[in-house]
Amino acid sequence: MKKLFVKLTVIAQETGLPKAQIKRLAQEGKLPALRLAGRLRFNPKAVQVALDRLAEEKAEGNNGR
Repeated sequence: MKKLFVKLTVIAQETGLPKAQIKRLAQEGKLPALRLAGRLRFNPKAVQVALDRLAEEKAEGNNGR
């Protein structure tokens, strides 16, 4: 059975993004995360959806350049 919530390091490995960037995005509310026992935990599917949305927003913002 696949884990529903994973550690920051797992998300970093799966996305190829630096841990610091993922942590910052989570703290800014741009990536969904839970704080459990003082640690951030992520749902990989929800993170992918959020990253896709952020990429689309950035692409739309660059259309006029």
